[in-house]
Amino acid sequence: MSTQNSLSLIESLPQELLAEILARVASSSVEDISHCLTVSRTISSAVQDDHVIKRLNLRPQAMNPMLTFHRYQHLMVKAINSDNPAAHYTEGIKQFFTYDNRTIGLLHLKKSAGGSYDNGAYLYGILMSCMGNIEEGGTPTTVPHTNGGNLLQVINLSGGGIIGVFWFGVGRNCGRKKRARQETTTSIPRLRLSMDCSSKAK
Repeated sequence: MSTQNSLSLIESLPQELLAEILARVASSSVEDISHCLTVSRTISSAVQDDHVIKRLNLRPQAMNPMLTFHRYQHLMVKAINSDNPAAHYTEGIKQFFTYDNRTIGLLHLKKSAGGSYDNGAYLYGILMSCMGNIEEGGTPTTVPHTNGGNLLQVINLSGGGIIGVFWFGVGRNCGRKKRARQETTTSIPRLRLSMDCSSKAK
């Protein structure tokens, strides 16, 4: 079968099925889905579907939110409008820590947590606990997590580089910047960080 015939077959798929296929590509990487933009008008149009953008893999941007101040602005706006949880997480960090807009920042982080983004669930739970709202930080209905747990359980189970963001933001706000940096390198359990911040907030 020729390449042209194969392309025509793909383009003839129902819109929902085509969007699901592209969404799975998008969940792999931004680079992979960007290649689809140059294939044909039909495919390029399908890539713009909210279902595809919602599944777009924005973890590299989420791990370094500072990059999005000067790059990816259009992409991030579209991703937020499509309820991409990693985009909400990135915007939440920027609003809460950089712009000192806690209301909007927490709203974005809560949406990220609600989208089953573990780093968003972790940070949202920590912030709510630091602010004295333990009940909201551990509300089971906030995050439909696959383990059936609440936010505080997600905090204990999640892993990865969010601890660096914690040092940048929460650790500083709780007056624990130096200690948080030390705990980042020694892998002291995250729940201890949460307890440290909660006690300082009081």
